[in-house]
Amino acid sequence: MSSRIIISLTAAAVSLIFASGCSHDSKKVSPDKTAAAAKEIGGTHYATIEFEKGATNLSPASKAHLNSLTNRAHRTGRRIEEIKVLAWADQEYPDKIHNAPTREVILAKERAQSIKNYLEKELKEHEDIDAFNMAKRPSLLGKLFENEDFKVKEAFEQSGATATRLEDGSLSYSKASKAIVIIDYEENKTFTR
Repeated sequence: MSSRIIISLTAAAVSLIFASGCSHDSKKVSPDKTAAAAKEIGGTHYATIEFEKGATNLSPASKAHLNSLTNRAHRTGRRIEEIKVLAWADQEYPDKIHNAPTREVILAKERAQSIKNYLEKELKEHEDIDAFNMAKRPSLLGKLFENEDFKVKEAFEQSGATATRLEDGSLSYSKASKAIVIIDYEENKTFTR
């Protein structure tokens, strides 16, 4: 009888460990999601930049990340075709029903411009630098013609690289107050503009 109890307790413990591991894994951030989305839009190297809530200026750590990203890109010897800057506001990427408040759209735009200015003026990057405001969804015309803004945002949303609402209502992870800067090499072009 005691062996049955031990077996039952062992099975219960294994089930409990497995269940807690599964629920924990569902909330894990997969760094591969951002990498997959970046790759889908032609990028190889990327950096995540963090902003203080409400701020548009780059911190010393953010500048160091941008310096490292561009140095790594130039060391490859490959021609950089463009740099993509995806900037979020202090809220997540808006869902299909609700628009972000105007102040959030402006905040994301200013963050992207701050990064672009630093890349151009401080790091002397002369490639095409395109900004994508992740506080607003693609326009109707963008969807209709599947322009670059639509394709970039769609790639990030479909890959799960934007915040994902879980069954319990919590977020899988957050892109709020962040920006992603992606290096797009000439030979990596996967779609045309």
